[in-house]
Amino acid sequence: MDITVAEARANKERLRYVTENFESLQGLKSVGTWSFLFLLEIEHVPGVVLPWWVWLLSFGLFFAAFRYVPKYYERRFGSVESRVAPIHPFVAILVLIFVVMLFLWPVLARYANPVVAEVGNMAHEVSNVAHRVISDPDHRANLLPVLYWLALLCGGISTRQRFVRLRMVLFFACFLLLWTSVLAFLPLRHPEVTQQTLWRILNAGWFGISMILIGLYEHLTLVHFLPTRGLNQ
Repeated sequence: MDITVAEARANKERLRYVTENFESLQGLKSVGTWSFLFLLEIEHVPGVVLPWWVWLLSFGLFFAAFRYVPKYYERRFGSVESRVAPIHPFVAILVLIFVVMLFLWPVLARYANPVVAEVGNMAHEVSNVAHRVISDPDHRANLLPVLYWLALLCGGISTRQRFVRLRMVLFFACFLLLWTSVLAFLPLRHPEVTQQTLWRILNAGWFGISMILIGLYEHLTLVHFLPTRGLNQ
């Protein structure tokens, strides 16, 4: 009896999770969009020449992500009535900053340029320190994907949904290890790998690849937790 009650409660929590995040879990949209943008990232990689049909296929995926994928999700899983949420204070602040910058930028530019330059110099210095710490003064290792997936891992650990947390942590940890090995550790141990076309593709397109992987993860999460239609509310 206790097991049945626990399973019913877990199923209820899963249903609540997918209904509250139904739009964001439609990961095939991200797959179609980032497949096209990934090609833009690697377009100028030396040694990479993309045939015309690859661009045609990627543009088709990009178009399908907006035209047909939402209809697929509606046919496969149904639909969820979206609720109008109040404007978040952070969003309101961003809008206010945008309006102020739009009308007052010519005046602010005289004061902003030195600040921007100083921030850029500080970021460059922090990057230099980080690469010196790992004995990489030539900046062969790419630390951005490591920091990005580390941030995702921390977010997965802090999520409130316990039944999702383990899946997220394992997923993020696996790809954090992958990018750390391929783009940070490998070029330090074997500097000649940076001359390989495959490594250059991964180094240039890591963000697009990451977004495609996250889109697939979100889609599989939705399929796993909600295998049948019935979200109409």
